[in-house]
Amino acid sequence: MGQDEKHERHRSWPTWAIISIGTSLTVIAVVVTVIWTGTQYDSHGVRFIDAPMATVLAGVLGVIGTILALVLQRSGVIRHQVQNSHGTNLRDDLDRITRTIDVVASDVRGIRRDHGRLATRLDATTDRLDYTNRKLDTLAEHVDDIEDTWQPKKKD
Repeated sequence: MGQDEKHERHRSWPTWAIISIGTSLTVIAVVVTVIWTGTQYDSHGVRFIDAPMATVLAGVLGVIGTILALVLQRSGVIRHQVQNSHGTNLRDDLDRITRTIDVVASDVRGIRRDHGRLATRLDATTDRLDYTNRKLDTLAEHVDDIEDTWQPKKKD
C-alpha cells in the first residue's frame, strides 16, 4: 500500500449539504407533525398536543439534529487527522518520541560536557607545548653558545 493510499483524504459531507438536508427534514417534520396532531385526540376529544407546540417541538428537534450532524461531521474530520494508519495509539507514539528526544538531549548534554573537558585539556596541552618549544629554543641557543665556545667560527 503506497504512502498516498494510506493517507487518502478523508471524505465527508460538505457543510452546506448537511444544513440543506437538515433544513429539509425539519420542514418535513413540522408539516407531518401539524398533520398528525390534527388527528390525535384523547377520549374526551381534546388534542394530545396543540399544533403550535408540536410545530415548535418539531422545529427544535430538526435544528438539534442538524447541529448534531455538523458536530459528527467535524469530529470525523478531526478523527481522520489524528488517527494512525497503523495499530498503535497516538498517545503511545508521542510518549515514545518524547522518551527518544529525552535520551538524545541527554546525549547532547554529555557531548557538550566531553567537548568542554577536551577543550580544557587541549588548552593545557597547547600551553605545555608552547613552554616546551620555548625551552627547546633556549636549549638550542645554549648549544650554539657552547659550540661557539668550543669551536669558534673562523672569521674570513
